[in-house]
Amino acid sequence: MGADPFVVHVARLRRSHGDAVLHEVRRGEVALAGGPYRIAALLLSLGYLAAAVRFVVHESRETARGLLYSSLVYLPTLLAVLTWDHLRLLS
Repeated sequence: MGADPFVVHVARLRRSHGDAVLHEVRRGEVALAGGPYRIAALLLSLGYLAAAVRFVVHESRETARGLLYSSLVYLPTLLAVLTWDHLRLLS
């Protein structure tokens, strides 16, 4: 019989060994990041959504700046958490 259809083989290169290491990832798991990234992405997205809703409800220069500043926090922070969590999973 064939392999489990819900198993995806993900090859990760490890510089220290120079060989590919195969990991099995079950459906529902994230291959690039894990739980800490999911939590951070959810919280950051909710904050960004709140700033966007605030701008739509009360269009003003102040709420527009708030939306801009929240995006300037959201994007770099999300990328930093993704990078950290990915490196954590590789080690």
